[in-house]
Amino acid sequence: MGAANRFADPLLRRYARAEAKRRMWDGILRETYRLALPNQDDDGGNSQGAKRDAEIFDGTAIRAVKWKRAKLHGDLFPPFRHWTHFLPDSLDADELDDEGARAWATFVEAAERKFHKAIDRSNFHLEVPLALGDALISTGAVLIQEGTPDDPLRFEAVPISQVIPEESADGTIRTVFRGFDAPGRDIAERWPDAKIPADVAKRIADEPDAPVKLVEATVWNPERGVYDYAVFLPDGEHRLVARAYRTSPWVVFRMDKATGETMGRGPVLDARADIATANKTKELILKNASIAVTGIWQAEDDGVLNPANIKLVPGAIIPKAPGSAGLTPLEAPGKFDVSQLLLKDLQDGIDAAIKGPSLPPVEAGNRTAYEIGERRTDQMAVDVPMSLRLLSELDYPLVMRCLAILMSPAMAGSPYAIGPFPFGGRKIFPVPISPLVRYQDIADAQSRNQALLMAMQVDAETTLALVDRERYIRDFLAAHGFKASHLRPSAPATGQGMRPLFDLIGQAGQPKETVE
Repeated sequence: MGAANRFADPLLRRYARAEAKRRMWDGILRETYRLALPNQDDDGGNSQGAKRDAEIFDGTAIRAVKWKRAKLHGDLFPPFRHWTHFLPDSLDADELDDEGARAWATFVEAAERKFHKAIDRSNFHLEVPLALGDALISTGAVLIQEGTPDDPLRFEAVPISQVIPEESADGTIRTVFRGFDAPGRDIAERWPDAKIPADVAKRIADEPDAPVKLVEATVWNPERGVYDYAVFLPDGEHRLVARAYRTSPWVVFRMDKATGETMGRGPVLDARADIATANKTKELILKNASIAVTGIWQAEDDGVLNPANIKLVPGAIIPKAPGSAGLTPLEAPGKFDVSQLLLKDLQDGIDAAIKGPSLPPVEAGNRTAYEIGERRTDQMAVDVPMSLRLLSELDYPLVMRCLAILMSPAMAGSPYAIGPFPFGGRKIFPVPISPLVRYQDIADAQSRNQALLMAMQVDAETTLALVDRERYIRDFLAAHGFKASHLRPSAPATGQGMRPLFDLIGQAGQPKETVE
């Protein structure tokens, strides 16, 4: 309560309460970032170009995080490839006649092409991997702002130290606060509608590069169904910007979380104890190695030997007094057996926790195709659900925010502008078609194929009489990513129209999020 009492504005008081809860995470996050992602500073304590890995002795976690981050990027958002598809909401496939199906296909083809071109034109593939790395530890955050007609989308991976999320009643993160410093000269550029007080404007004019403390608030308003957006100067509680958004500019996502907590707990945070132990073990190994190479020595103080002038190098001649012991090595009371600390087991455990199950290494000997297939199935059974948790908090909000920008009147005349949807302005929802989702589609198609083969072994004639083979082959090809444009139109006798595509998408069971 004490933190909130320093403000009179209700929104800033709400920000202060959320910030007090968020700061409870600083200690554990600072330690985890230092060990697993040192170059992605969590609290801004290091200056640009600083040596941030001075305390790193074992790089297993760093390499695993980078590998997993790159894999997630390629599985969810493969660069220069289409990774989402659009379908009309509240419209059954049978409602589309041939003319309607062609109109929808034409619209979808143009909309998807413009959407993905706008994504690839932006800094999306530079910023999103940074946020994915944050999600592997705790919580990732991406800020999506409207750009210019030539470059409509602007993405910013916000450092976790600045993100102050607030969980809604439904368990999702809708309200986000951000406290940060920005150069005064950037305020007018970031927010052209900002109402800057006269004294602050004079200070910015005198020192344009001086940092100005700001508080950014994006608050979900359930009564109006919009996001209230505001930017404050906390000193003086002056509101610079006040807007309302239909879609939130924030995409805040987590791979996992604990009951009753708002911040996420990613796989790296779960493996923090092993990471710290492996790093300390490697440090002790290196210290022991340095002692083993140079040794610890003792010498009699006979007035002849000066330890300050001794250099332990090959071929060195060290003087000694007649009858003295001279320079002798000091025998350690015990031996440090590093093999007992099981460093290899720690490193394997860190890799498994962050990367997920892996296939046997090449040097492990010959493996049968059946064993590799089973291991691959086990790998997908763990890896796919863990990664698909990101779809509800990352993929859908991101696509809907980008669509809202590309369809806004400000983008009129832009080569990336998407026009109104057909069928009387009906809503649509995005369906992911990324490689990660394809894994599930392919697995389902293979299961259906296996069931068909088993049925044919029992009674091939009856099975073939029951199965709509054309529709089955179309579904099988679609599940494996075969383009529908390469297929001939369905035979009139089937009368299925676009039904195979709708059935295939419906089996994914993905939640819907719509946009006008």
